[in-house]
Amino acid sequence: MTRTLQILLALLGLSGLLLLAGCPDDGGNLDDDDSGADDDDDVTPPVDDDDDDATDDDDATDDDDAVDEVATVLGNHPLDGADDHYVNERIWVDFDLPAADADLTVELTAAAGDDDDSGDDDDSGDPGDPTGPVDGEAIWLTQTRLAFEATGGWEMGASYTATVVWNDADPQTHTWSFSTSDVGSEPVDADLVGNTYAYDLTSGTVVAPAGGDALLGQFNATFLQTVTAQTDTEISFLAGIAAADTAPPEQDFCSPSINLNEKQPAVWADPYFQAGPADIPQTLDIPGFGVLDVLFRDVAVSGVFASSDGSAVDLVVEGTFDATVDVRDAGLGDVCDQLGLLVPGLTCITCPHDPSSQQCIIFNLIDLQAELVPGLTLIEWSQKDVDANGDCP
Repeated sequence: MTRTLQILLALLGLSGLLLLAGCPDDGGNLDDDDSGADDDDDVTPPVDDDDDDATDDDDATDDDDAVDEVATVLGNHPLDGADDHYVNERIWVDFDLPAADADLTVELTAAAGDDDDSGDDDDSGDPGDPTGPVDGEAIWLTQTRLAFEATGGWEMGASYTATVVWNDADPQTHTWSFSTSDVGSEPVDADLVGNTYAYDLTSGTVVAPAGGDALLGQFNATFLQTVTAQTDTEISFLAGIAAADTAPPEQDFCSPSINLNEKQPAVWADPYFQAGPADIPQTLDIPGFGVLDVLFRDVAVSGVFASSDGSAVDLVVEGTFDATVDVRDAGLGDVCDQLGLLVPGLTCITCPHDPSSQQCIIFNLIDLQAELVPGLTLIEWSQKDVDANGDCP
């Protein structure tokens, strides 16, 4: 995780240099070559002068009548007809252009236990679970990826239909259907206290940010999580990052540990957990740039404990990792507009903690799997301990 920020902030530093250097002029919407020929070669559409005048039309006003482009759906998650959507995972739809007026809603079309299309459960003769609109929230994860998070998650073994409507002037509609799996339905019923699990953050699916694959693919980032307490209804975690180049992974004593229960208790419904949010401050010494204090905001992790062989609980499956980085925390100012020059597709969106700013990068990783690290239990390690550690840079 530290190395994630190193790469990100190094890129931000370079972007500041680009800002100072300026950007080339790629033309404009006015005819400016004093030629009778068509010079609207950088605007499509239109591709010619729209005043039907063969002479130069330098009239100091924009004559390229604006043509509003309507966003098109590029794809959706899960795929239409999927029957294995994990119940604690968002769905989303991707556009080719920002579609600020898009509205994503979901209907429960067949509840668990229903075996026909009538809403009745023939096994018992009683009405099945009510079908209809699903409570939840539509969330923009990137400028073109609109997600929907169901309140309390989806129902296991149920069928849903999702519909997104956009372009108020000429409404467009995209609809698809999916069903959920039963992953997480079987409790592990085991004492997990002292177990530490290691996540390779580069192994998951990057939901956000756009361009995040380019960032994560440049390094190895291992996140560690120890179960510190557990009852039938509660569970607690201590987290940290792995020291570089350690196999099996070891705790990094140049970074503080993280109490994932500091702000609120973790959700625990054996075998499912959801822990966080927690803020993770990091002090980074970036070669050629200097020392920066940065912050991963609202870090949250979730997953399902599982066993690979039916005995020891040695896995976490369907893992997720969420965090927010506000680039202003690094003291670099408002530089998000330049990030796409350095990492193709990377853009910032509105900050959850500051809706007036669009200087945040949302990290959302899914499909993570964590493995038990035998013999490793994280210990609490404060920033004061880090500062006193003479082996740290």
